[in-house]
Amino acid sequence: MGPTPGTFGESARLKDSVKSYIDLHIEQGKVLESVGLPVGVVTGIAGPVWLRFTVEREASHAGTTPMNLRRDALAAAALIYMIEEDATLSGTIVGIVGKLELEPGGINIIPSYVELSLNLRDIGEAVRVAAEERIWDKAYRICEERKVKLDVEVLQRLAPVPCSEAVRAAARESCEEFDLELFELVSGAGYDGMQLAELCPIHRYDLRPL
Repeated sequence: MGPTPGTFGESARLKDSVKSYIDLHIEQGKVLESVGLPVGVVTGIAGPVWLRFTVEREASHAGTTPMNLRRDALAAAALIYMIEEDATLSGTIVGIVGKLELEPGGINIIPSYVELSLNLRDIGEAVRVAAEERIWDKAYRICEERKVKLDVEVLQRLAPVPCSEAVRAAARESCEEFDLELFELVSGAGYDGMQLAELCPIHRYDLRPL
C-alpha cells in the first residue's frame, strides 16, 4: 500500500541518503551535432530568469501624429535588439524574447501598450545577474528617452546548478578508456536534476540523436 496523506512525509528522502543522481539524456540542442561528437559531459545546468516588460503610453493615429509628437510604446522593439546584442556579446549567456503582445493592434494606430517576455540563462549566476542589471538599466533609459512608461516584473528566478566534479572525473576516465574525445558543454535546458541538487550530487550526460 502506498503512502496516505497522513504518512506522505515519511516517503521523503533525507539529504545524503542518495549517493548521486545521474541522467543520460538526448541533447535538447544541436551542439554535439555541430561538432560531430556522440557524447558530451555536462558541466552544469544554466539557471534561468524570466522577466516581463510592459511598456505603456497613448495610442494615436499613425498618419496624423508627427514623428516628434509620438509616444510610441513599441519602444519595445529597441529593447529586443538591445537584449539580443547584450546576450551575444557576453559569449555565454543565451537570451530570447519569446512573447510579444501589443495593443490596439491596428495597422494605422501607434501602439499604446506592449508586453514582452525575456528568458535569460547562464551557468554563472554572477554573469547572468550582471547582464540582467545592464538590460534593466538600458531598458529604463530607452523608455525614458522616448517618454513611455516601463514596468518590469520577475516571473521566475532559478540558480544555476553545477554538476558533480567526482562524477565528471569518472566520465573523463571513461572517455579515455573508450577512446572518445572529451567534450564538455553546459545544459541550457532545465531538467529533473535541478530539483535534486540539494539532496545529492547530480550529473548529466548528453547524447547526440542518431
